[in-house]
Amino acid sequence: MFLGRISVRPGATLLNDDYKIHRALRTLYADGVHPLWRLENAKGVPTLIVVSDRPARRTTGLPVEIEERPYDPFLHTLETGQKFKFRIRANMVRNSPPTLDGNRLIRGKPRPITDPEEQEQWIVSRLAAAGADARVKRSKSGFTKLPVPTRDQNHQVANPTNVAPSTTNTFTGKLTITNPALFAAALTSGIGRQRAFGCGLLTIAR
Repeated sequence: MFLGRISVRPGATLLNDDYKIHRALRTLYADGVHPLWRLENAKGVPTLIVVSDRPARRTTGLPVEIEERPYDPFLHTLETGQKFKFRIRANMVRNSPPTLDGNRLIRGKPRPITDPEEQEQWIVSRLAAAGADARVKRSKSGFTKLPVPTRDQNHQVANPTNVAPSTTNTFTGKLTITNPALFAAALTSGIGRQRAFGCGLLTIAR
C-alpha cells in the first residue's frame, strides 16, 4: 500500500467537482486501481490525500506534483490501545424500511442522514466496527449531490447523467485502537459509501 499527497495547481479544472477528480485519478493510477482520496487545503494549495495499492504514474500531463511513501511499514506498527487524532469525510446514508410488492420484498432505498446526532452515532458505530473507540467532533457538513457514473456500450465510465443526493460530513476527533487488524483494513479500504468520489478515507495523526 502507498500513502500519497498530490498537490494540484490552484485553478486547475480538475478541481471543479468530485467527478473530475475521480477521472483524473483514473489517469494517474493503473487500470483497475481505485484509490481512496480526500481533497484538503494545505496552506492554500489544493492537495489530494490518496491511499492506493500501487504508486501513481508520473507521466500523465496533469497539473500535479506527487509525493508518496510506502504505507505498510506504518500499518504494521498499529497496536491495541494506541491513541490518534483522526479525520474522515463520510457519506452518511441509511436504508429506508423494506416494502412488500405482492410476495416480493423490495429493499429500502438509501436516504441521507441529516440529523447531527444521528450523523455522530453513524460515524462512531462505523469506527467501532473498524476497530476503534472514537470521540467525534463534527467540522463540516452539507447536503450535496455526488455523481453516479454511467457506463457506455463498451462498459467504459461515461460522464454521469444523474446524481444521488447525499449528506457528507468531515469529522475530526480522537480515537483509541481496539482491534489493530480491523483498523488497518479501514485505513486502506475506507469507511462508508462513495469512496471513489472523495469519501471514506480515514487518516490519523499523533
